[in-house]
Amino acid sequence: MAEIPLHHEQTAPTTESAQMMTFTPGDMYAARPIPNVVEGNSWAFDKRLEYAPNLREAVQEARNSGKPLVVIFEEDYCGWCRKLDQELAKPELARLNDKAIFVRVSPSSSPEAKILADRLGVNAYPTISVIDIKGSNISERNRVTGFTTASDIASRVQPPLRDNGVLVA
Repeated sequence: MAEIPLHHEQTAPTTESAQMMTFTPGDMYAARPIPNVVEGNSWAFDKRLEYAPNLREAVQEARNSGKPLVVIFEEDYCGWCRKLDQELAKPELARLNDKAIFVRVSPSSSPEAKILADRLGVNAYPTISVIDIKGSNISERNRVTGFTTASDIASRVQPPLRDNGVLVA
């Protein structure tokens, strides 16, 4: 029987041998393939949130589609904004692309974003604001200031439930 090398003594396989390898469920060091489709859903893991190119186009698209506008206020110097990037990149948020219009803005570099931030009273970053736009009326549905998780973002973007035609908060 051949002696099995310790984990730290193993060498990386060549491309040809890696393609021919088979792994057993008990092999804890084996690389596991990642499926490209979640069971029961048809969206792929490589999908990400789609962002409007700028605030003006995002507002117009939200107005035309009737979808809420999700504005992510952030600044380059903000460490928590960079941490939020990791949450925003999670594939499960891709399911929200058909439920809302997303845009990322920096009030210090965009006059339009500065006007909106002032109007909404945004003064800390990151801030995620879910906005409903009806004609020329803009109302903030909800907001989270500071770091948050992908699941929290998803729950805030979902439309409010209706009970017998009455909005339930």
